[in-house]
Amino acid sequence: MTCARVRTRALTMDAHVAALEASTSKNQGILETIQCLLEDKFASIDKHLDSIDSRREGFDQPFPPPSYDDDDDGSRRRRERDHREREKGFSSENRMPFVKIEFPRFSDGDDPIEWIYKAEQYFDYFAVPSEK
Repeated sequence: MTCARVRTRALTMDAHVAALEASTSKNQGILETIQCLLEDKFASIDKHLDSIDSRREGFDQPFPPPSYDDDDDGSRRRRERDHREREKGFSSENRMPFVKIEFPRFSDGDDPIEWIYKAEQYFDYFAVPSEK
C-alpha cells in the first residue's frame, strides 16, 4: 500500500512540475511580448521627442521679414514693430504692460524724508545714474 501511495505522489509531483514548467513557459512568452510592446512604445516616444526638438529648433531661427502687401497703414506699422521686436528678442505679446509711475510731488505738510525716500525709489526703479 505504501508503494502505491509513493507512486501516486510521484505522479502527482510530476504533474505539478509539468504544470509549473508550462506556466513558466507561458509567462516567459507574455514577458517577451510585453518587452516588444515597451520597446515599440519607447521608439515611438523617442520619435515624438525628436519631432518636438526639431520644431523647437525652428523657433531659434530668426523670423522672416513680414510682407508689406497690405494697404492698411496701421497694420503695416504694427507688423514692422512686431518684426523689430522679434529681432531684438522680445515681443509685445509676452511683455507685461507698462505701469505708469510718476515722480513723487512734494506738497506743504509732507514729510521731506518720506518724499526723498520715494524719489530715490523712483530713480532706482528707472535705473537713473546718480550723476544725473
